[in-house]
Amino acid sequence: MNDCCDTICKNNKVKIGHIGALIGRLNFLRSQIKEASLYLSELDKSKIQALKTKSKDEIMIVNRVVIRELKWRI
Repeated sequence: MNDCCDTICKNNKVKIGHIGALIGRLNFLRSQIKEASLYLSELDKSKIQALKTKSKDEIMIVNRVVIRELKWRI
C-alpha cells in the first residue's frame, strides 16, 4: 500500500484504476486503521469526479488535499 501511496504522491498524475485499487486496499484495512475511512471519502470523491469525463484507464490529476492526506499516512 505504501508503494501505491508513494507513486501517487510523487507523480500527481495517475491512472484512475490505480486510485480504485488504493480505495480497495484502504477499504480492506478499514477495520485496522481508524483514519482509513477519511482517506476513502477524499479518494472516492476525486475518483468519481474524474470518472464523469474519463474512463478508468485514463490519467487523472490528483487533488492536493488527497496528496496531503496520503503523505500523512506514509
